[in-house]
Amino acid sequence: MYSSGNRSLTITAVAVLAFFVVHVFVMEVISFAHDRTRPFAEKLEALRRQTPGNVVCYKIDPDSEDIRLIANMDKLICPDFIKSPSDILMYQAVTYFVAEKKQFDILPTDIAESMTLRFRGTIGHRDCVIFTIKDSQRNDRPIEGINPEEIGAK
Repeated sequence: MYSSGNRSLTITAVAVLAFFVVHVFVMEVISFAHDRTRPFAEKLEALRRQTPGNVVCYKIDPDSEDIRLIANMDKLICPDFIKSPSDILMYQAVTYFVAEKKQFDILPTDIAESMTLRFRGTIGHRDCVIFTIKDSQRNDRPIEGINPEEIGAK
């Protein structure tokens, strides 16, 4: 049916086509997502250099946007993950919350009024934000002589 030469040519053609498809439809998409996420990661790093703090992913599942963000960071981060708006207020020290813009926009009013939007950008193809609790900078270091557990700090 096929001669040995035709079979080799067919296999080579299929391999080249597979390489092309993987490169265009997978590698280019990954590269594009990396390019769009990098400015967001750089801004988060700049904020953390200015005022060191924890990173918390709000309503972002592990193995989702967090991986894109971590992959674009110069230093490894291990973010916390929270789902409830009330969990945001549990953080007393400087904390950088990362969330999709649409989740930030629907925060309950009493919580949203306590937040400061620090940056809006893109992680992958999703609009995301970095926000902090207003005036959290004043609580970023433990006060000498006071046990943080006594004042309810997290």
